[in-house]
Amino acid sequence: MKKRFLAMAAAGVLSVAMLAGCGEEAAPAAPETQTAPETTPEATEAPKGEGAENPGEVGMANPWRDSTEEEADELIPRMFVAPEGAKVLSWMVLDDAKEANGKEGPLVDLQFDLDGRIFDARAQITGDDYLDLSGLYYEWTVEDEVTLANWGGGNMKGNMYRNINETGYVDLITWYDVEIGISYSLSVAAEDLDGFDIQAIAEQMYNADNEPLSGYSLKDDTEYCTEQIEIAMAKTLSDVYKESGAEAESITVYVDKLYDSVAEAECEPVAELNLGKDAAAFECHCEIVPAEGADINILMGSNGEQNEETGVITVYLLGVLTTQSDGSYTIEGLGTGW
Repeated sequence: MKKRFLAMAAAGVLSVAMLAGCGEEAAPAAPETQTAPETTPEATEAPKGEGAENPGEVGMANPWRDSTEEEADELIPRMFVAPEGAKVLSWMVLDDAKEANGKEGPLVDLQFDLDGRIFDARAQITGDDYLDLSGLYYEWTVEDEVTLANWGGGNMKGNMYRNINETGYVDLITWYDVEIGISYSLSVAAEDLDGFDIQAIAEQMYNADNEPLSGYSLKDDTEYCTEQIEIAMAKTLSDVYKESGAEAESITVYVDKLYDSVAEAECEPVAELNLGKDAAAFECHCEIVPAEGADINILMGSNGEQNEETGVITVYLLGVLTTQSDGSYTIEGLGTGW
């Protein structure tokens, strides 16, 4: 899909003139999944493309204020970072973005220089709405759907656009974190972007250290950790049984032991796992009600027993709850003994 995008752009398909920059009244050509801004912020300064007079204004609206990367990380979960080798030009925040796109709350802007090109990246918590935050209003010469690596565990969907006009190129990529409800945009304008891949830059801007749970230990909140184990274990067992050709009518998980840092140190096999702050070892038992016609032996496995009166199967298991890059949880090391 990426190759198709570049090939179409290189051929100059439907070479068109720029409709308008930020601050004009022209309506944006937004993808179906996005909601166009209700109003356009007043442009005060826009980065100019490499060798171009100004092919694509990335508007900086008043009252933008200077900010820092540290503040940006506090305002937006899963905040991006400048890619390796980039020179950060500014971090800015629009505290009340309602005038810009109808959404209240902070809109964060990062401008950086990479290989002589000026990039503008934005992020905002937009809830259920996937918004184009870029402030660019063009008739796009090329549009494409993409899937970004790194973001969302490599499954985050995005949209990529290119405008080819008389003075140069404008590239834009937008993506949306459906779990938290964060919209992102990254844009660049230059005289020549033939063969350039803006998606690769967006992928480099992911930072696992900025995950919402990266500074939080699962073991700090035993109630929350236990709840997540119960959910993840039930799903894991259900998937395992289905793959084996047996299904359960219901699966109820009870956590019998949760290993905190002290318990881990006392249990040599668990200590050797060297579990990080976003992982927790546990022992549990699961009560399984077999589906009609299910293979009881498969459901019992090697460590289960069935109550002859109720028909409920009890299985004793252990494992490690781990946090994924997208903030979800999964079970690793599922077994019957340390």
